[in-house]
Amino acid sequence: GGYVSCALLLEIAPSGASNMNAVLYPFHLAKTSGDITADVLDIFRWIIIVAYFCLYKVWRSCEDYTVEGQSGLRYVLSLAGFLDACVVALFIALQYGKLAKQRPVEPMSSSTSQNFVSYSRWAAWEEMQVIGEAVLLMLLILRYCMLLRFFPSVYRFFILFQKSVRVSLYYLMIFVPIGLSTVFFANTLYSPYVEGYSTWVKSGMSFVSSLQNVVDIDALFKASPAWTFAYSLYCYLVLFCFFVNGFLAITAYAYFEVELTEHSDPKYNRWSRDQWLDWALVGPIYRRVTGKEPGSSRKIGLEDEEDGDDEEASDEED
Repeated sequence: GGYVSCALLLEIAPSGASNMNAVLYPFHLAKTSGDITADVLDIFRWIIIVAYFCLYKVWRSCEDYTVEGQSGLRYVLSLAGFLDACVVALFIALQYGKLAKQRPVEPMSSSTSQNFVSYSRWAAWEEMQVIGEAVLLMLLILRYCMLLRFFPSVYRFFILFQKSVRVSLYYLMIFVPIGLSTVFFANTLYSPYVEGYSTWVKSGMSFVSSLQNVVDIDALFKASPAWTFAYSLYCYLVLFCFFVNGFLAITAYAYFEVELTEHSDPKYNRWSRDQWLDWALVGPIYRRVTGKEPGSSRKIGLEDEEDGDDEEASDEED
C-alpha cells in the first residue's frame, strides 16, 4: 500500500490572522508489481546506457574524428559528448541511490514502538528519484533528436535554433533591463494590495505570466484604477507591441536565412543505398554484407564531387 508523509504548519500573527501550509509527499515501502518490472528493465538500461553510451559510442565517435584528421577530444568537448556524459552519470547516480538507500520499517510494524520513525526523508528521496528519471528521459529524447539530424528538415531546424538563440542572447541585453524595470514598477504599485505582487519573486512570476497574456486585471484595477491604466498601456505599447515581437522577428529572419543557405532539393541531393548501409551498419557487418570497406561510400562521394569540379573547370577553359 501507499502512505503520505505530511508536514503541517500553522502560522498565527499577533493580529489574529492565520496562514496554513501543508507539504504532502506520497510514498510506498513495499515492492509493487511496477517495482519488479522496473528492476527487470534496469538490466536492459544498464546494457544500453553504460555499454553503448559509455563504451561503444565514445570509442566510435573518437575514432571517426581521428579518421577525419581531427582530435578525438572534439567529441568529448562537444554538445553530444556532454549529453552522453550526463546520461551515463545520471543513470549511475539513480541506480546507486536505489541500491544504497535502506528502506525504513513499515509504519504498521513500528506502531507499537516507543521511538518516533520519520518518513519525510524517504518520501522526499522518492520524489527526487522520480524527478531524476524524468530528467534522464528528457536527456535521452534530446539525444535521440540530435541523431535525427541526417534528415534535412531536422538539420535545418537545429541550424535555425542555433542562429536564433545566438541573436536572442544579444537581444536579451536590451530586454532584461526593461523587464526588471517593469517588475520594479509593478511591485511598487501593487505589493501592499495584490498577492501576486507581494514579493519580488511573485512579481517576477506575474511579469512572466503577463507576457503570456495571463493577468488578473480586475484585481489590479481595484487596487489602483489610475495607475493600472498607465501600467497596462505601458506593457501593451512597450512590451507586447515592440519587445516581445522582437523574438518572433529574430526567429523569422533566421528561418528565411536557413532556407536560403541550407536548403537542398531531395530529388538530386539524397543518399544512395550503399551510403545508407555504410551509415547504419557497424564496420564488420557492412564489410560482410556489401564486400566494401567501411567509409567507402563517403570517399566515393568526395571523388565524384572532385571529378565534377574538374570537369566544370575544363569546360570553362574550353
